[in-house]
Amino acid sequence: MTARGGATFAVECFRSDPSQIRAGFNSLREGYRNVVAYCVGRGGVTAIFFLLLMACSLLLFPHLGRDFFPQVDAGQMRLHVRAPPASRLEETQRYFAEVQSAIRQIVGQDQIEVILDNIGLPYSGINIALSDSATVVRWTAKS
Repeated sequence: MTARGGATFAVECFRSDPSQIRAGFNSLREGYRNVVAYCVGRGGVTAIFFLLLMACSLLLFPHLGRDFFPQVDAGQMRLHVRAPPASRLEETQRYFAEVQSAIRQIVGQDQIEVILDNIGLPYSGINIALSDSATVVRWTAKS
């Protein structure tokens, strides 16, 4: 259907007889009233249906937290490492060396291409988490 065809359909719906629109609305309202009356009149059945619906929704629990898109391995890790306040540069360098050592141990030395350390704070009032000052690790997957 083209955009023009869709617009024509919408205009024709609004041009229809008001009594037809009223009859359709009354039919919808009566159907809703009947469903509500059934649910109120049969509270036990409604409660069982509701509990069954909640129990079925628990089947979705294993899927919570999953993304709509598959995981992508970009081959890069970015870590923000903080040393204790007022640490000397040498101490900070030692902390970074410990982090590098842990990364090499966990990921594996043969898979790491390069580790880049940016030590120090950026001269900015923006949140440090948004800055580019991070330990960047790039690795390659080896078969």
